[in-house]
Amino acid sequence: MEETAVWNHLAEMFDMTVLTEWLQSVDMLSMVFFACGVALFYFVMSMALRIMSLLFWPTVVIIGLLFFRNDSFAALVSETVKRVSETALREILPAQ
Repeated sequence: MEETAVWNHLAEMFDMTVLTEWLQSVDMLSMVFFACGVALFYFVMSMALRIMSLLFWPTVVIIGLLFFRNDSFAALVSETVKRVSETALREILPAQ
């Protein structure tokens, strides 16, 4: 029983005498759980980002194909983009 108490604290595990009382009271099991939680969170978020980046362009292409099958919608979008870009250029570039 005494042996498990020795391995349960960071200060006793590494045998460091300069550690503070707070670090001596830190439970090693809590630190392991925290580190595992951080690693799991990182892997899940990394995988989610990879999946989202893989699905982005196919989604754009599918939505584009669905919407631009309608010629009037394509003309409306093209006209709106042209008008917005002309307005932006007029705002950015000085009048000649």
